[in-house]
Amino acid sequence: MQKVFQDFATSGIAADDWKAAFGLELGALADWPSSAHWPSLLLTLPVLDMAKASKIIEAFTRDR
Repeated sequence: MQKVFQDFATSGIAADDWKAAFGLELGALADWPSSAHWPSLLLTLPVLDMAKASKIIEAFTRDR
């Protein structure tokens, strides 16, 4: 998680940007079939500001 926060800081993303981009509710759905080695997980957040949310997602997924 420290790398994620470092990437956010390097990209100029602050906690206020996160709060402006996404709402407070978090939705989650998980499934771990017996035939799967790892579970699948889907997380959702309501988007309040598409431009800020895109910047955050880009920083999160860059070089991973």
